[in-house]
Amino acid sequence: MNHVSPPPTGDIDELYEDVTAILRPKRNADLIAFAKEHMPSWDADLAHMLHAPMRDLTRREFKSVVFVGAARTGKTYSLVTIFLGYTVMSDPVDMAIFMPTELLAGYYSKKRWGVEMMTDIPTLSNQIRSGSGNSTVYTKILKSGAIINFGWNSVNQVASKDFVRVVLSDIDRAGDTGSEGSFWELASKRTTTAMSRGMALAESSPGKPISDPEYVQTSLHEAPPTTGILGIYNQGNRQIAYSQCPHCNEYFSPIPDIAAFHINPELPRRERAKAAFMVCTVCGGEVHHTYEKEFKRKAVWVGEGQTVTSEGVVEGELLATDTASYWQSGWFAAFVSWEGLIIQWIDAYGEFEATGDEARLRAVYNTGFAAPYLEHARRVDTSRVGILQARAEPLERYFVPEWGRVLLASVDIQGGRNSRFVVQVHAYGAHGERCVVDRFSITQRDDGSRVSPHSNIEDWELITHKVVNATYRISDDKEMRVYRTAIDMGGSAGVSERAYFYWRTLKKQRLSSRVQLVKGGSATSMIAPIAKISYPDATNKADRFSGGRGDVPLAVLNTLLLKDAIKASIDREEPGPNYFHMSDWLTEPWYKEIVSEVRTEKAWIQVGRKNEAWDLCCYAHALWFLLKGPQVNWDAPPSWCAPTDGDLNSEVMTTEDRRELKAKPLKKVSRNVRFRFGN
Repeated sequence: MNHVSPPPTGDIDELYEDVTAILRPKRNADLIAFAKEHMPSWDADLAHMLHAPMRDLTRREFKSVVFVGAARTGKTYSLVTIFLGYTVMSDPVDMAIFMPTELLAGYYSKKRWGVEMMTDIPTLSNQIRSGSGNSTVYTKILKSGAIINFGWNSVNQVASKDFVRVVLSDIDRAGDTGSEGSFWELASKRTTTAMSRGMALAESSPGKPISDPEYVQTSLHEAPPTTGILGIYNQGNRQIAYSQCPHCNEYFSPIPDIAAFHINPELPRRERAKAAFMVCTVCGGEVHHTYEKEFKRKAVWVGEGQTVTSEGVVEGELLATDTASYWQSGWFAAFVSWEGLIIQWIDAYGEFEATGDEARLRAVYNTGFAAPYLEHARRVDTSRVGILQARAEPLERYFVPEWGRVLLASVDIQGGRNSRFVVQVHAYGAHGERCVVDRFSITQRDDGSRVSPHSNIEDWELITHKVVNATYRISDDKEMRVYRTAIDMGGSAGVSERAYFYWRTLKKQRLSSRVQLVKGGSATSMIAPIAKISYPDATNKADRFSGGRGDVPLAVLNTLLLKDAIKASIDREEPGPNYFHMSDWLTEPWYKEIVSEVRTEKAWIQVGRKNEAWDLCCYAHALWFLLKGPQVNWDAPPSWCAPTDGDLNSEVMTTEDRRELKAKPLKKVSRNVRFRFGN
């Protein structure tokens, strides 16, 4: 008779523990109650601004919670570590915590889990299933069957995996995932199968640059356009911290910037920080350091569209969204004083002024103020827009001013969905005095279809009709023809080839002397000529399809010197040599374009969204140099820039002459030409 031994008692005990772990009910309703019972190192009063996002992590009406905060606010411990402890002890489900790097993921697992949480929650280890493979650095398998993963910013970390809860910590310090999209988008989708139980959390201080230097804030609750944590915040209900002014008793929200404080620059460094005070945006009252603790204690969250009374009661409905988003500026940080933060800024700004290095200043904004940073070189000086607009004169569009001697046009070619020829016509007078007399875009053919400069050579003929042969009025019976047109042949593939072909067409039509192809060359040289004529020949080179055969003159431009010259002419405040007259018919977007680039030590860089006006001014000024305008003897000028009140100027004509010019048919040129396939 076979004897079967009873199973060891230890196995039965373990089985019992595993089963009861699955059946055991939740012991805590939310994270705050859990933390008060299990996390003795957590100070609920000090972290009171984190209570709201902590509650939202277990509310089913939200699919995600986003928290933007400065360093030293306790956000990682309150939102990530306590959320992890709550999941393991009170509501065991599959959870993934992602750190910016593999090294930080390992550190979090060993330090936060293995030391801090084990100290706070002695029974934590009892929740892990026995067996050597059930508790590794990056994976913990609970007795309930739930799995806790510690990962990092990598597509492979989330591919083909599902979780109930996903946490992305310090997300703005993570690298790019490439063409797969943002890691937040990839990771947060992994909770979809959990339906209303799913929750994705992102917490970080800002670290991504502002994408639009010309951004104008439309709401106090709106973050500037950027990727990363603030971009995700903007998609939520946009809650920011307000607190009460001790003077007017109204609640206000100081901007996350040093501009929230008044600082006396005459005082020594330490005294400056001590004497600085916050300015109430409601009454202008001074909020001093002595009120700091009370200011932080009275803080409340107010969402987009909500208001707060002088009693601290928040009224109104939050935006209807499934993302609860919070932005806490450094002025509300629990573990950093105002004085300390201001000293950080003073030191960082002093270093920037002394060395030009903005790294330390950027860190203060990102991790101190919890604000995105815009490098000084990329900042659009909006005050200059207003100054230049205020200088505008009543110069009529389409008219040559009485001091004008020659018209120089420039054409910039834009590709893509909004392909077009952008045209600007400039009037130059004696000694380089100038103004813009016209600005327009050629976007359509005669049949109404969109032009395609990089592919259709026929579209280039529109430049001949609308620019090269264009005239502008001097008086009722006299007009001036555009003398020279600069066409930028850089940009989209296929443009240079068509530009060369267009110039050869003009040569057969005896118009090539009126058109100069240009291309940016040196952007950093102070010794290269402003414009140099070359005859590119690429017939035996790798770029032989560019169209250059050694027969077409190309002006290679020193953009550094040209832009320096344009800036100097714009900055001149009184009319005279090289003065740039501002025309009152030009709109604000034009003025933004003209200040869209800033000068660094070595080069000009674009900071505005569009810079067409700026580039077109440079091309026209290159023509002025190629024509030797600066060397003209204005007592006996050549005919192309002679006075217009007589018959000496070669470009002045009557209205009847202009009609004959327009009516004269151009010589047809064969288009039997081979271009590269695909252009």
